[in-house]
Amino acid sequence: MKKYTSFFLLIFCLLLACQTPEQKGMSESNSFFDLEDYFEKESEKWRQLRGFKKSTQINGVKESQTFDTLDFSKELDMFANADINRIAWFDQYQVDSIHAADGTLSSITYQALKPNLQTQKVLIAFTAEQPSFITINRLMENALMNASMVLEYHPGKSYRIQSNQKLRISEAREMIVEVELE
Repeated sequence: MKKYTSFFLLIFCLLLACQTPEQKGMSESNSFFDLEDYFEKESEKWRQLRGFKKSTQINGVKESQTFDTLDFSKELDMFANADINRIAWFDQYQVDSIHAADGTLSSITYQALKPNLQTQKVLIAFTAEQPSFITINRLMENALMNASMVLEYHPGKSYRIQSNQKLRISEAREMIVEVELE
């Protein structure tokens, strides 16, 4: 009996040790990489840094300012709001993982299977099992407007938000916000 208990304990430990890199970025309750939790932690890291250049461009007119600090919980909110971890969306995204020759995760892509989902695509590139680049494509369409948004994030370096909006009663508008560590 003791022999079987040791055997099952060994198998259990081996199964835990065989956790894949994709699982390391996800909690047990989440099916996908947890963007909301990730960007909450990232905003804390950014708060520790000083010296930022923030550029805003609206329809080609660009302004830049430097800041010692920014409110990163608000700044990174659009990234966190793109989180796709909802029980109802479990089967609404196609997942594609690419692994390097050594078996480490190189990238993971979540592609919406339906056009009515706001977050259409999430691509996360990894270096040494940590996110090194994240890009998110979002769409919003309703009776009043059409909008598309591309969010790009380089951990600890910069982020960019490009938004194209077309209200039914006005001209199209393009807005780009870029923040980089100086």
